[in-house]
Amino acid sequence: MSFELSLRVVAFLAALFIANRYSGRLAILCSGAFAALALFGVSAQAFPSPGQAATLVTLLTLFHGLSYMTTWSPVVSEAAVSGALLALPAAVSAAGALRHEPRWLVFSGVAGVLAALSLFSAEASRANSEAGWRRGVMWPAAVVL
Repeated sequence: MSFELSLRVVAFLAALFIANRYSGRLAILCSGAFAALALFGVSAQAFPSPGQAATLVTLLTLFHGLSYMTTWSPVVSEAAVSGALLALPAAVSAAGALRHEPRWLVFSGVAGVLAALSLFSAEASRANSEAGWRRGVMWPAAVVL
């Protein structure tokens, strides 16, 4: 097993541990950073194909959806802060992974990650404001969206 793969596994486990044990803003920021590190890695990579990009963003969103489904605040301002704390470290990690690409491609990668996680955050906030069976239906919709 390579060093980077080992680092990615440790980062994923750290993100999972933090997401399941803590619920404050710092915990959300750290979990988002570790999850992005686990997904994007530390070595420079080529810009992914559309299918690969969709897979990466889907995995990152699915991880956060499953990790924070029970704790995501339905209050709009708290949800916006939580969404930003998830999206910003992921965007920085994506920029680092694409650092050898042309600037416009780095910007595209960062914008894609920000857009996907912002959309997830908005839908997740709306899902948590629902009650009963609607909440259970809206969370998977947030992850799929």
